[in-house]
Amino acid sequence: MSDSEEFRFALPHSFQNRFASLGGYVKAIINEEEEDIPPESKLKGTEVQVIKNVVFLFLLNQLFVEGAKAAQKAVDEFAKYEIGEFYIGSTCFSKRNENVMLGETLSSLLMQECEELGLVDLFQRSHSIRDLTLELIRQVKIVRTLD
Repeated sequence: MSDSEEFRFALPHSFQNRFASLGGYVKAIINEEEEDIPPESKLKGTEVQVIKNVVFLFLLNQLFVEGAKAAQKAVDEFAKYEIGEFYIGSTCFSKRNENVMLGETLSSLLMQECEELGLVDLFQRSHSIRDLTLELIRQVKIVRTLD
């Protein structure tokens, strides 16, 4: 089993489904982009998988950030009605406790790892999955010419 497969199967089931759907979308963008080029110039399977993984990390970070914003907004709304905390299951959300800030914490940790891979600037420049995918294709082709 490849590292990518191990990574995917280690994810919660709902994330595995998202990853599979996202992978299909990214592959469609790649196929469209490579439609008129000779087969020997097309991306290899490992290159496609790396692009899928990077796009997944990009979206995972967005999910973390948006989740934190939603939790903060919910806590702030409840505070307007003098409700200092609320629970979802056994998880308590209040002020800016660790549960409210979990998305930001996870995003920060993920971005630290992505910084080491040189991905943060790329993520910040990308406005969509399509933009990111096209830039990654371009970068793979540049690296190929250098080899």
